Amino acid sequence: MKFSQFKKFTMRSGSVEDYLSRSLDRVLDELQRGLTKLTFGDNIDSFESEEIIFSAGENKNILNKLTTIPSGYIVKWQRGNGLITASSENDWTLTNLYMKNNGSVEVTAKIIFLR
Repeated sequence: MKFSQFKKFTMRSGSVEDYLSRSLDRVLDELQRGLTKLTFGDNIDSFESEEIIFSAGENKNILNKLTTIPSGYIVKWQRGNGLITASSENDWTLTNLYMKNNGSVEVTAKIIFLR
């Protein structure tokens, strides 16, 4: 998030309290505008996969875009009645993540991997 440069303290007229109150109001307005635009990815070190199509029972290898092994994942959305889980057949590494469709039908999903 980018904020404009804060202004230097200069008194033209009025009290110090008035000046500080106006300045603080401007800063709070700017913070409120910026903070309401934050996304999930702005707050959490993560990456989101592209749409992945899993056949029934299929394991998929996904390239790890984080610098560490993820601590978990969230299935952001899916189409189909499968069950997407971390594969029990392969351990996650710094380069590869393994997910599996444990269902009996094809599933398309997007997954968020969390640091």
